[in-house]
Amino acid sequence: MMHKSGYWLTGLGLFFMGALTGSLAMGAWFFNQGNPMARMERMGPAGFVMDRLSHELDLTEAQKQQIAPLVKDMMERGDALRKPCMEAEDKLFEEEQGKISAFLTPEQAARQAEMLVRMKAHRPRFGPPGGGPPGPPPGGPGWPFHPGPPPR
Repeated sequence: MMHKSGYWLTGLGLFFMGALTGSLAMGAWFFNQGNPMARMERMGPAGFVMDRLSHELDLTEAQKQQIAPLVKDMMERGDALRKPCMEAEDKLFEEEQGKISAFLTPEQAARQAEMLVRMKAHRPRFGPPGGGPPGPPPGGPGWPFHPGPPPR
């Protein structure tokens, strides 16, 4: 026969196991469905756009097969348009960082160099090839796109 404290401990243990299970399930759901950037990284920009179009417009399989090459081409052409701008931006950024470093102490310049390495490591996520489009991701502000005049 179990003592009263045993029932309380069993109940408390079950409660915490349920809370842990729920939080892990929410984390998995958020990674899989609720985080547009993680989904875009996993699917690629064209796959992400196709997923949104399919979901929002209820596309048939035939429509998906007809539209997918158009979306892929659109994303590739967009990347090609962004690439020269990003290269020019990189050049400008490096020039200006060089000017900034002239005002820094040697310790600050070393920290700046480390900071720039970290920034460059994260940059590919947001630019071509295979990166997401600039600005808020689909699923964020302004999604789904609404026809008509922009809000004022």
